[in-house]
Amino acid sequence: MAETDYSDLVRRARLGQGVTGVSPLQRYGGELLAEELKDMFAPTPLNVALMALGPAGRIAGRVGKAAVLGLGGLLESGSEAQAGPASRLARSVLNTAKRIGAEVPNVPPLAGAERMPGIVSTRYPTAVGRSEDPLAAYLQPNMAALRADPENYRRVMQIMAGYPGMPRNLASAPPAEIEQIISEFMRGNLRSLYETQPDVVRKLGSRWYEGANRIATNRADIYGLPPNSTAAVYASLSPQKDWFMNVGLGDRVLDIMANQQRKTFDANMAQRAREFLDRSDIAALKGRQLRSLEPDDQARFVRAFDETYNPRSYQIVAPTGEMLGPKLTKGGEPSNIAWGTFDQIENAIRAIQSGGDVNTISADILGTRHKVRSFYNNILYPDAPLGDVTSDTHNVAASLFRPLSGHSPEVIHSLASSGPAGSINMPKSAVTGTQGSYPMFGEAMRDVAPSTGGLPRATQSVTWEGIRNLFSPEFKRSPQAAQIEAIWRKYGIEKAPAAREEIVNLLGGYRLPDWAVIGGYSPR
Repeated sequence: MAETDYSDLVRRARLGQGVTGVSPLQRYGGELLAEELKDMFAPTPLNVALMALGPAGRIAGRVGKAAVLGLGGLLESGSEAQAGPASRLARSVLNTAKRIGAEVPNVPPLAGAERMPGIVSTRYPTAVGRSEDPLAAYLQPNMAALRADPENYRRVMQIMAGYPGMPRNLASAPPAEIEQIISEFMRGNLRSLYETQPDVVRKLGSRWYEGANRIATNRADIYGLPPNSTAAVYASLSPQKDWFMNVGLGDRVLDIMANQQRKTFDANMAQRAREFLDRSDIAALKGRQLRSLEPDDQARFVRAFDETYNPRSYQIVAPTGEMLGPKLTKGGEPSNIAWGTFDQIENAIRAIQSGGDVNTISADILGTRHKVRSFYNNILYPDAPLGDVTSDTHNVAASLFRPLSGHSPEVIHSLASSGPAGSINMPKSAVTGTQGSYPMFGEAMRDVAPSTGGLPRATQSVTWEGIRNLFSPEFKRSPQAAQIEAIWRKYGIEKAPAAREEIVNLLGGYRLPDWAVIGGYSPR
């Protein structure tokens, strides 16, 4: 076979010809990977071209050596059969490299995450006297950061020491001892949840963030947006929403913003909007086109249009990102989608309009909450080695093995939200950027993940499924839910295995998730 001529590919890679918006940063990313791999791969024109076409993280992080070798084999042999099993990954690498120029504007990656342009700090200090810059270095809400503020650390430990089942007088122990006892309890719950899940949940349920990345990347292609913009859309709309509804809301914002810019706020929309907008807001929108509005009014327009003209159903989503049909109620009717706050919709719109500018997304759109920022990173880079944990309501429930909701004190504490009047609130630090007990839950998941053979986000996906399929929403709202707290008080965390066994037996075991039932999977 004649030797393949790579000269044109090399020229295009170096000059950015035929590649949208290649910046010096993106070429620098390619140079980083080329330097890292120089001892493993000969500097052939193919390798030089591949390295120059995209940031290191998107290539090395996803497929690594096998993909690069597969690409070489594929192009040299001319057929996938001859190239070997890496060829499909190789095609993905080449396609990603060709489009990477449109992904991330020319903003330097964070120190500590140099190979991952677009990643954000999941801990965001805001104090004037802060010693760390979240726009310059990758910061994580881990236990080291929580301990860096001794008074906050002590207060967080004391509040958690009062949770059901904790040893008597634990709150009077030194903070480090409280941390050790509660952390071991949470790790045991997470391991148990992971190990007792059906095979299909451990194998496919671990891929939720891969599926989320696939959805965000697909929508970026459809609407001509950088993937970090679409990742920010879904992250912005995520608070207090399950993933199925989260995807449905994100898709609606993207579709309306792309296709309804010349639409005028009409009488039908005004009529519908009376249910959720003030008269003054409606008056300000009447007769206006979507494109003429500022993002705050665009958020009101988007919801009004959606509730007037779009069906209210939304899809069940597979862990790998496929749409499986409408989510149904217990009565077999399509479930209705429900919007969150207008601030969330506005942030999603600003993400679309950001052009993928990482500093805008980090400083102005995602907010300071650890959960939303971690979710964005997990969507954008599901295989990143940073250990970001999206600790939501279900992760807190899994760690404590209890039927918690967004209104439960433990969940409010983990997010450092404000509880009802008279409730105990968790501290947060503007200097370190840590908020509430979130670092405890993230650290427990990072500790458990190595024993499962997966990344923290993969382990968290499985335990997230497990707790949701043990405690149904109906059970959480029923008087029976109080029995779980009574069980923990009866056994205490010292006898956690016995408590978990009684709880699982009371609930009749773990149900299969909707996507597994639709797919015809068996429990084992």
